[in-house]
Amino acid sequence: MRERTISVSLTWPFQRVNAALGMSAEEAQEGLARYGVPLTAFADPSTRVPLRVALAELTRSEQRHHRTDLAILAAEAAEAGDFGAVELAARAAGTVGEALGVLSRAHELLADGVHLAVERREGRAVVRFWVDRDIPASPALAEFGLLALLRIGTRYCGPLQVRAVRFAHGPVPHAAVCARAFGAEVHFNAGESSLDVDGADLDLPLRTANPMLARALADRLTEVAERTSRHPLLGRLEEAVGRDLENGVPSVREAARRVATSERSLHRKLREAGTTYGQLCDAIRTRVALRLLDTSDLSVKEVARAVGFADVSTFHRAFKRWTGTTPGQRRDAPRDSVLPGRPDADSA
Repeated sequence: MRERTISVSLTWPFQRVNAALGMSAEEAQEGLARYGVPLTAFADPSTRVPLRVALAELTRSEQRHHRTDLAILAAEAAEAGDFGAVELAARAAGTVGEALGVLSRAHELLADGVHLAVERREGRAVVRFWVDRDIPASPALAEFGLLALLRIGTRYCGPLQVRAVRFAHGPVPHAAVCARAFGAEVHFNAGESSLDVDGADLDLPLRTANPMLARALADRLTEVAERTSRHPLLGRLEEAVGRDLENGVPSVREAARRVATSERSLHRKLREAGTTYGQLCDAIRTRVALRLLDTSDLSVKEVARAVGFADVSTFHRAFKRWTGTTPGQRRDAPRDSVLPGRPDADSA
């Protein structure tokens, strides 16, 4: 059974809650150390941490603070931008419905095996939340997931008309807290975890809509999410490597840390997928370079810098090796006959 991981950014609201409830800096550092990644990695949203460790830390925090509503408090403590590129793509969508579509397709980039879907049912919209069967049952997952979603939606489009909240799990000691937070009646043992809103709310415009950005980000996130579903670890690896290419390709050790695995496991997964770390990094650089040459006004020097090359000549040689042509030839080719990259550059 593969290790389930989440973006470290999902732990940020919980850390804020712990601090607000009086957890000392020493206790917080001890908790973070149990994730098995360097302390500095917690500022990098591309870092992945084991879901089982996150759930264990939540249990410890609940016991320390003698309360069970930390997931509700954390959802209320979530801040704009906590959920990175996934949130950015959703907020750029034109309507609430389109934003939910983005989230449903890309949500697993935030948490392995955790899913969202939106359905229209007789004049209402139902946002469903569920996890894969091999993930330990935890009321906190559904409570945080649905309330954080509601708070983000309210932030970008205004209040949503919540009709009811349903949880698959049984009653919790903080049921009244749940009802106040969601502003609606909460049903437990409901057979599913879901949020009911007025169907018309799906057509509400987002104040932050940006059609061009929405298309670009949605396509990119869908591509990454699909790749992640086929090769979960490799999909996360490509996202982690591609996030900061301008500063160069990370070492294998650093890349393994970012996706919460060991170098040995990383090399094994790459072999199983028929590739190597170097080939995967070249494929990422190729795709980014091709996209920038084809769709931007950046100079070749700027494109080289964007994919992590300090000088144009080195980039020129690498690009020729990857694609069989030069950056200048690629840019000068007519758009309807643009030279393709070599198949092996895109196969990782």
